[in-house]
Amino acid sequence: MSISLNDIGDNLTNNKIYLEPINSNIIATTHPSINAIFDDILLKNLVGTTNINKSNIKEKCYGVNGVNSANSMNSMNSMNSANRNKNRYIKNSFITELIHCLYERTLLENECIKEFKNSFLSYINNSDNKDFLKTLARSYKKLQFKVNDVLVADNIDDHINIFPELIILLCKYFHINILIVYENIYKLYQTDMKDKIYLVFDKIPVKYRDDYKKIYKFREEKTSIDDILKNKNRYYTEKELNKMKLEELKLLNNDFHYLSPQIAVNKKIDIINEILKICSIYD
Repeated sequence: MSISLNDIGDNLTNNKIYLEPINSNIIATTHPSINAIFDDILLKNLVGTTNINKSNIKEKCYGVNGVNSANSMNSMNSMNSANRNKNRYIKNSFITELIHCLYERTLLENECIKEFKNSFLSYINNSDNKDFLKTLARSYKKLQFKVNDVLVADNIDDHINIFPELIILLCKYFHINILIVYENIYKLYQTDMKDKIYLVFDKIPVKYRDDYKKIYKFREEKTSIDDILKNKNRYYTEKELNKMKLEELKLLNNDFHYLSPQIAVNKKIDIINEILKICSIYD
């Protein structure tokens, strides 16, 4: 197929915005009216969630300390791909799932780890918020440093269990509450008792090389979690249990064995060890 200069001239003279190629097999899409064209446009395309827009956002957002890098892009692409395929191991699963939840609830402008970190750290490093930080640690400065260090870790999931202050600060900043469940054990982080919005996450064991590791998956948003907590037990640390009296521990031990045979233990240390053993499945 060839187009001559005369063809171009004729079309320009006739004020056409396209050429009509000679002997072309192109099939044009027709619409019954101008309005029909807009009816075919999906709302999600208008709000910037197409693959192209997402790709552009990721290219701008995902990087280390604000610097775009091919390695960071590849890492985040792998994470997103793994999210679409259940039961696959990924790093930073909790933060990835949380960012998606915050974005869907318009608490983040972009589904972007860089924006998330910048926004959250601006709150953490602001001296105006030191009073709340002091309620979580003796030294708010050390807490600030620790949060900054954890957010640049290779896999933030490794710090979730041992650094509850991070989740509490996330709850405080975004005005949410977070519930994490594994089998019949749960951890509840709540700072906002006014709106009572709970984001519920599951810990899921997945195959990783020759072993199993746990990742985090968002389940649902709830305004009440009573039905979820029924017949489940809160996770306790050794420090918390040591502060309890013997009678309190005995009652707690009964709760932990509500659905399983109870081992007869009367000594405080034995009860603590028994409860810690049950809680250890969460880790």
